[in-house]
Amino acid sequence: MECTKTSLVYLMSYVPESKASSYFCIDKNHTLSELMLDLLIHVYDNKPMFDPWAHYEHTSLVKLGKKLEGALVTLENTRPLGSWLNALAKQVKPFSF
Repeated sequence: MECTKTSLVYLMSYVPESKASSYFCIDKNHTLSELMLDLLIHVYDNKPMFDPWAHYEHTSLVKLGKKLEGALVTLENTRPLGSWLNALAKQVKPFSF
C-alpha cells in the first residue's frame, strides 16, 4: 500500500494443490500500522513501554495498553492484541469474480 500510495489492495490466497483461490479486499488500517510499529520498536530496543498509550479504538487495545504499561513487550502480555486482530479479520470477507 505504501509503495502505490493507495488505501485499498486486493489480496489473493491461492492453494496450488486444489487450484483454488480466494480474493480479499483489504483497507489500509493506520491504527494497526502505528501500533505494530510502536510494539516492534520496543521489542527491538528491548525497552519497557513508558510512552503514553494512544490506542483506545477498541476494548482489547485498552486492555493491551494497561498490560504493557511499564512492562517489556512479550507474547504473554500482548494477548489482547490477538483479540483485536481476530475482530479485524472477521470484517474482511472473501469475494469472487
